[in-house]
Amino acid sequence: MWFILGLWACTAAHFDQAPPPPEITEEPDPIYWEACTYQQDDHICDFTYANAMDTTTTLYDYYGSIVVIKYMTEWCPYCREAAENEQYYIKDDTVMLSVMLENQYGLDPRQEDAERWSSAYQLDPEEVLRAGDYIIDGSGEWGPDIAGYPSFIIVDEDMNITHKIRGWSLQLMKDSIAELKSDE
Repeated sequence: MWFILGLWACTAAHFDQAPPPPEITEEPDPIYWEACTYQQDDHICDFTYANAMDTTTTLYDYYGSIVVIKYMTEWCPYCREAAENEQYYIKDDTVMLSVMLENQYGLDPRQEDAERWSSAYQLDPEEVLRAGDYIIDGSGEWGPDIAGYPSFIIVDEDMNITHKIRGWSLQLMKDSIAELKSDE
């Protein structure tokens, strides 16, 4: 009987010990910062929107790449011109996310609107997104501060907003992206 009590005491003492701390083998997430906004020089806030393929696209999935976010509407003639000229300012090492805020009737875009835009301008359907004008924030704290179409936000590889462009100018887009790439 003493043997059983002794065995129980040893077993209980063994369970009372704290387990060793787990070994950390995973690198910390590089996409972490205290705050994000849509202000110049700040980290941009992440977003996930439905795309033309009826799946979703998330901004932070492009961490490590230069990303140009174009906010546009289907009815805007300058938005169409920017889409037609995309091959002149977006190269292989730059990602363009086209965020549609309104369809041709001024309503929130549907999947067929994003599909039509993607097809008409031969854009990657995973990079033609549909949101709605509900994402606009005039202060730029929690959403883009869009005052006209198209509007562009250019972010660097670390998701810092480097340029905000309102309106369309092919030369300005080329110069802004070239400036960012020369800083690398």
